[in-house]
Amino acid sequence: MVDFKELNSLLYLYPLTVIAMFPLSRLSGLLAVALSIPVLAEGQLQITTPIPKIVANRLVFSTVKKETRAPQTITLKNIGNSALTVTALTLGNSPEINNAVSGRTVDYQRASDFRLVTPPMLPLTLAPNSTITLIVEFVPQRTVSLSNNPTHSKNGECYAALTIVSDDPIQSNFILNLAGLNTITYEGNNEPSLAEISRAYGWSTHVGQENNVLGGAKTWVGEEVYSPYWVRADAANPVRLWPLAAFSKRVPDPYGYSSFYAKPGSGGNGFILYSFAGTNNDDSPTGIEVQGSNDLSGGENQKLLPKIFKQGSSFTPTPGSVSFNPTRAFGIRNDGISSDDNLNIDAVNGVDTLHNWRFWSVRDPQGKLVPNQWLAAKDNGNTSDPETGKNFDYQDEVFLLTNAKPEISAQDPNLPAPLPALVLNFNQTYPGTLTDVDGEATGFTATQRNKNDTFSSTASYVPSLLDLDTTGLGTLSVTTTSGSNGSTDNTLNNGLNVSFDGRAGRFTVSTRLVGPLADLNLPFQQGGVVFGPDQDNFVKLVAVAQSNGTPGIQFYGEQKAVGSTLGSIVMVPNPSTIETLDLVLTADPSLGTVQAAYRAVGPGFDTGLVTLPTTWTLTGGAVGRFFTQQSRAGIMTTSKSGTVVNLVFDRFAVETNP
Repeated sequence: MVDFKELNSLLYLYPLTVIAMFPLSRLSGLLAVALSIPVLAEGQLQITTPIPKIVANRLVFSTVKKETRAPQTITLKNIGNSALTVTALTLGNSPEINNAVSGRTVDYQRASDFRLVTPPMLPLTLAPNSTITLIVEFVPQRTVSLSNNPTHSKNGECYAALTIVSDDPIQSNFILNLAGLNTITYEGNNEPSLAEISRAYGWSTHVGQENNVLGGAKTWVGEEVYSPYWVRADAANPVRLWPLAAFSKRVPDPYGYSSFYAKPGSGGNGFILYSFAGTNNDDSPTGIEVQGSNDLSGGENQKLLPKIFKQGSSFTPTPGSVSFNPTRAFGIRNDGISSDDNLNIDAVNGVDTLHNWRFWSVRDPQGKLVPNQWLAAKDNGNTSDPETGKNFDYQDEVFLLTNAKPEISAQDPNLPAPLPALVLNFNQTYPGTLTDVDGEATGFTATQRNKNDTFSSTASYVPSLLDLDTTGLGTLSVTTTSGSNGSTDNTLNNGLNVSFDGRAGRFTVSTRLVGPLADLNLPFQQGGVVFGPDQDNFVKLVAVAQSNGTPGIQFYGEQKAVGSTLGSIVMVPNPSTIETLDLVLTADPSLGTVQAAYRAVGPGFDTGLVTLPTTWTLTGGAVGRFFTQQSRAGIMTTSKSGTVVNLVFDRFAVETNP
């Protein structure tokens, strides 16, 4: 029997879910009866924050030397049809603690750094359509210092959460994330790093390193996407360039003239969108210095969420003030510095072109890509001479570019790769893939980038050390090099991989090594299977030579260049007579886990598939980074000892595993 009162309540709260519960033949009658009952009266809470177009349900603050700057306001509104009661407003730890830098979880336990200004008496009752404002202030308590190796601010990041408890039937505990950056003092190494700025907005984007200085080499840093030009993703909506941060040299006059321009030769146009206010043009009333927008800050500088300067006045950006509608491929320019390196001629020698812009795809706290949104970071100056102040820190001006995608679609990580359904037996060639020493296609589509790869060269790919043999069993021989993806080495060569959509369900990544494996006899000589986005973030299962000269099976995981062996190394059975060694990683995106197993076969023995006892569990943004639209997996070999080893593979596969 249907409880019509309950059905009515469900229709009010979850109409689409209810409609899906019943066949159409029965639904019409149920609705006729249910809708004759008066709609249940419920209160419903709506929270409005200052920057929902940039990031929802979040307050972002910044200051220098613990100065108390202007507070921020949020609005609570009852959009229901009955009274709503707010019973608690509680400041506590940040739920984003899983994305803390190793050893810095205390940064996410900083409720004492925020306070409610004149909070209301509780319980608080809001009538339908009524509102109340809450004022939140950032009052950092810790003293910030400079940390070296890498160079960044210590105790400058402050994260917490405000929990709003009410009788809202849908979301009784609403969590508002709070983030604040407190810098040591002004300019130079005292400023926050780009990694800290990105985390302040709640993003788990991997920008490569914590160091204030990222370096100007034309190599990928972290998850950087190299795209000199962009196109509009949705032609029905504008592209927007939101200002996120300004930490450049303070000046008296307007600076940071931000614009877009049409790709040269396309016949299009561009124009200046806005600039930032200098000291002489800030929004302080005459004779009055407003905290955070004064002579010390240099107008709209040395802060997050700077106001923009346009048509003679400084104001908080609005969607219309940061929008443009390109009809052709476009680049981004700020104070004459372009996203196309070829337009940034080094003023010192007039020849070299500088990589002054870097772009990263935005990832939410769970690591999921936010479609067509990009962290765009720029370094000032068109000269590599450090005496001019150029240091390649890429946080002089930082922006959020929305509704855009790379001009070349192959560079877009938002586009999904095929589902896991790939088996390489190496008994044939695979057209369109990486080739070996003889020009035969191996089946692998890319190599795991190393730090020596550039935008115009691929040092990580050495075809002369690959040999595909399609006769007989079908094998791929890989000769090792001394390069490694361990820790911060990032010099691995021929880390062959393929891309696949790793979000849908459980899958396995496996390979088969051909024995015997007695040649693995010097420390760190190894080969096997690897899964992960880059050389700082991966998990591998390899046959590896131990310090005593005997090979073992190692399960190893690394995140942000910090890695460890997972469990104990298992001895390889009968390494001198072993015929095949299967290495299998089973991954589950719903749980964020990876398990390892092996099978050894030789004369008179077959271990069967042996599952190792340790499970690798990812948390926070690492989950979405590993299990993404373009997950990566493949095979790897290395010999850090310097003595090369030839390892033979006769199978590699990425397959669904229900």
